[in-house]
Amino acid sequence: MAYIAPFDFDTIGNFPSQYTGQLANGCQIANVLNAGLKQAMVRSPHYARATINSLQVVFPNWYAATDNFEKDPGATATVKASIEYPSGTFTQITFGGSVSGTITDGGQLVSDSLTIAIPYGAMFWVRAHYDTTAGLVYHATYPRSALSGWVTSATTTPDLTMSGTVTAPSANIGAFQPPLAIIGPTRRASVALIGDSRTGGFADTANISLDHGLLGRSVGSVCATINIGTPSDMLYNFLNRSTKRRSLLAYCSHAVTAYGINDVTNGRNLAQIQASLTSLCTLTGLPTWISTLSPISSGAWTLEDLSDQTTHANNSVRVAVNDSIRAGAITNAMGFIELADVVESSRNSGKWKAPGYTGDGTHELLLATLAIQASRTLPASLFQR
Repeated sequence: MAYIAPFDFDTIGNFPSQYTGQLANGCQIANVLNAGLKQAMVRSPHYARATINSLQVVFPNWYAATDNFEKDPGATATVKASIEYPSGTFTQITFGGSVSGTITDGGQLVSDSLTIAIPYGAMFWVRAHYDTTAGLVYHATYPRSALSGWVTSATTTPDLTMSGTVTAPSANIGAFQPPLAIIGPTRRASVALIGDSRTGGFADTANISLDHGLLGRSVGSVCATINIGTPSDMLYNFLNRSTKRRSLLAYCSHAVTAYGINDVTNGRNLAQIQASLTSLCTLTGLPTWISTLSPISSGAWTLEDLSDQTTHANNSVRVAVNDSIRAGAITNAMGFIELADVVESSRNSGKWKAPGYTGDGTHELLLATLAIQASRTLPASLFQR
């Protein structure tokens, strides 16, 4: 196993055979249930990361909670949806030939195949209207694009799937739920982004296309992605409590994981984390890359001399994990991606570069995720086979 050195992002090799895979970026799991909200109208932006001739959309009625369990809301949900492409032009999505589909409690619904031509790199939108008695599942706390629209209500939310303007509130406030996946025939790479809140994009600022987080901003700029980053999650919990999330890996050709920091801070040791990383790379069933772990510290994170930061008490475990990853100890991983060196003041210091790289000592701010993207440590060439 070797470090992935920088490569040219300009091209991604095609696969030798076609498969049913993710076609776009901007897809993410739900992580909250709000029992007080019964209806929603959403307009989520996506970039085609393959030449699309037909697609299906996967809609959720489950969520991955911060206690690391996947949960059911308690009732079925109804969804109506369309593809908006180009802007202002709507094509109805159907479910078994009907304009309305029912999502089972704790399930997810795959639409009928829709014939539509969207060129590689083009922006399009998924419009979806949800109706449920148990409450809405959605993605909360993470950034969304200012081009997104999201309207919720405890009573009646207008169905704007085929016309009208969906309100576009501030890009970093409130709730938002894009589809779980947008799939279809492809020969291009489709990448599962697996991890905790850092992968999910907490504290980052969304760009125009919903790419965010320490992995998504780099990979989603060139590859189709499904972001299953889950706040507060640990490797151990993902290995044992991720049946619904892992179902989405069926739509991906590759996986990248940035798991491990919550294992470190919760007292797991090097041997335990190594064993979990090894199991994860097997469990995905995909060519899987692992990442070194960014630091965690307390303080103010504003001084360039770093004197206002204190390393975490378990930093020695993080250092040992990173050193073992660099040494190739996770033998069934395809390779490793050097994230820590991009944002850490110096290797193994346990302190962030400053100022502007973190605001809480745990999560990357925009400056840090942009630095990771600029470092080219996540090359498109990585996702060839």
